[in-house]
Amino acid sequence: MLNLKREKLRWFLHHLFRKTDFRPSKSTLKALEEVGYKRKIRPIETAQGFDVDKLKECIKAHRPLLLKGAANDWACMRWSPENLSQRYPDETGVITDGDFMDEKSFEKSLRNLKKSKIGEFSRVSHIVQNNKGLQTEMGDEKLKKVMSFPHLLTSYQFFFGQIGNTTKLHAGATNNLQIQVEGTKIWHLIEPRLGPILRPVIAGEPLLRSWHDTSKPDFEKYPEQKVIPIIEASHEKGDILFIPTFWWHQVMYQNSVISAGVRWISPYSIFRSSLTMLFIVLTAYNPSCFKSLYQIIKGKNAPFFK
Repeated sequence: MLNLKREKLRWFLHHLFRKTDFRPSKSTLKALEEVGYKRKIRPIETAQGFDVDKLKECIKAHRPLLLKGAANDWACMRWSPENLSQRYPDETGVITDGDFMDEKSFEKSLRNLKKSKIGEFSRVSHIVQNNKGLQTEMGDEKLKKVMSFPHLLTSYQFFFGQIGNTTKLHAGATNNLQIQVEGTKIWHLIEPRLGPILRPVIAGEPLLRSWHDTSKPDFEKYPEQKVIPIIEASHEKGDILFIPTFWWHQVMYQNSVISAGVRWISPYSIFRSSLTMLFIVLTAYNPSCFKSLYQIIKGKNAPFFK
């Protein structure tokens, strides 16, 4: 669409010249409305069990997929924050809420979680990244077999939190497989080509963020939310969710949650997804994408960019 191409160019130029006042044009929003774009939430595509062929198909086609019950009999289903803190007492957890971060021991982070107000902060940890045994328990050998050649596995992630926690709308340059170990998350997913319509934050960061809250749309402040279709996934215990490169996603915790993920860079997926978003990531300066990638792989950074 010509209007979207124009918006992508405007987004890139705002990023390049560090102008923070980007918003989609009214003419583009009108054009999208005229061709039938509207806020509509539809369910994600699903398959039963660890369907390797279906997963490979969706990775190649760059479509999100929810594999129901795919990890039900995997060893990671026995994880809990308590037993992990006993097995790995030297690990840490990071409390994060946007720009706020506070790193504590895993045990202290767990205690803090139990004392905190409902929905106060979410927690992430490098515990899986740092321990090969946990990677094995989360089925990493099976997961690696669906990663097309060439690829670079960048990180393993671990998340825990409680009802009310929200991960704000963002997008990254990796494919992502998420295993739900305990509890339920609701995911909102938005295709990459609508990136400039999502009122992206211009901050020079290699992790792209939006000002939108998809769970509580504000049509007066962000009228573009009226034309953005959303894919929704209810990610339950034992499910594995595939989020393709540069797909925007927001996550809402429905109860006490534990989940683990693995991320990888695929040149095919990057070029299949969004060249605009690729150029913005490659020209990031806060910090540079290369510094960030190095820190992620070496486990030297906090699990999320700020």
